[in-house]
Amino acid sequence: MGLQDFFMQKKIKEKKALLERNFGSFGKVVEQDNKILVFVSQDFVDGKNYLFFKSLFDIDYIVGHNKMCEYYYGYSIHFYFNDLTFSKNTKICISNTNAHFFHCFFEGDISIYNRGTNVFLNNNRCYGYLCVKPLPYDYRVGVKSSCTIKNDEMKNCFDDTLIKGLMITSDEINIISSNLHVNQATINSHEMAMRDSKILSEGDISLDVNSMRAKDCLIQSKSAVMIDNKCLNFDGKVEAPIYFYNNDDLSPKVVDEKKNARKDFVMVLGQIRDSLNKQNQEKILSFQKEFESQKVGKLLIK
Repeated sequence: MGLQDFFMQKKIKEKKALLERNFGSFGKVVEQDNKILVFVSQDFVDGKNYLFFKSLFDIDYIVGHNKMCEYYYGYSIHFYFNDLTFSKNTKICISNTNAHFFHCFFEGDISIYNRGTNVFLNNNRCYGYLCVKPLPYDYRVGVKSSCTIKNDEMKNCFDDTLIKGLMITSDEINIISSNLHVNQATINSHEMAMRDSKILSEGDISLDVNSMRAKDCLIQSKSAVMIDNKCLNFDGKVEAPIYFYNNDDLSPKVVDEKKNARKDFVMVLGQIRDSLNKQNQEKILSFQKEFESQKVGKLLIK
């Protein structure tokens, strides 16, 4: 083995040892295409109600941090939660990474606190509340997060009834090919997009978004829907007995009352127009008769 090969092998072993040292406790670790893939194990989540997943910048000893940055600068970290069961109310804190939840069972409330993290939820089942929101007391400027829900029904993992609630706060939210059946929903985002999806709720739905694209998508509530859309670009369909859009009451009953009032107003205007036309016709006839009588009188005098 040449000297160059020796140092290459040493570097490979050192890199692998660093990955295992920093991420091995979570589960299986794989380096692939400028990515660090961490497949979280069931053993790691069992019995825990608080989970913290660190990024490259969270390494807590200076030598490890410097070496990780040297070897893995520009790499992205992806945590995969595949077919895991979370049996307790669980808080997950994760930052500057990508978190993928596939076919997971959340038997209790689940809160995913993130900072600069892209959260992907795909075909999971829940029983309690599902919350995705920023880390508390995180004021770092320029750190953005996103949440993508895809191919999801949001049914619980016991009897297919509705989950208790959905609460998401993220810079960007994408809901794709999902029918989210919930008891209530609260969503806050700078930019939200829905595609081939529905949000169906027994309770209130509150959406506070700057920009919202939801063409051919349905937001339906048996209670109330409240949408604050600063860019005025919401193009979805809403079905609810009470519906406020940017503080304008668009509830069906109110809209019907407004329509009826508009019809009544138009009818009154028509009646006024007809009355004025009739009065004008009567005046014209009166002037015409008076003019003709004056003309006949002048002829007789001559």
